[in-house]
Amino acid sequence: MIGDPSARWLAADASVWIECPVEGSAAFDSYASAMSLVSVLANGVLAAKGRSGRDRVREITGLFDSLEEIERR
Repeated sequence: MIGDPSARWLAADASVWIECPVEGSAAFDSYASAMSLVSVLANGVLAAKGRSGRDRVREITGLFDSLEEIERR
């Protein structure tokens, strides 16, 4: 489980707990460190998967492009 200190009470049910501290007081500061960690972990998994991972991401990106779900042209 990944979370800021406010989620610590949920960590008792997790087999792994990674706490991401909140250093700022702005509205989205509580998400910044956790999302950065998720990015690092996702990139590590992608690197470990090698070509099959890159091909899968390319396939998903193509689907999003064809559906125009994220960006309209």
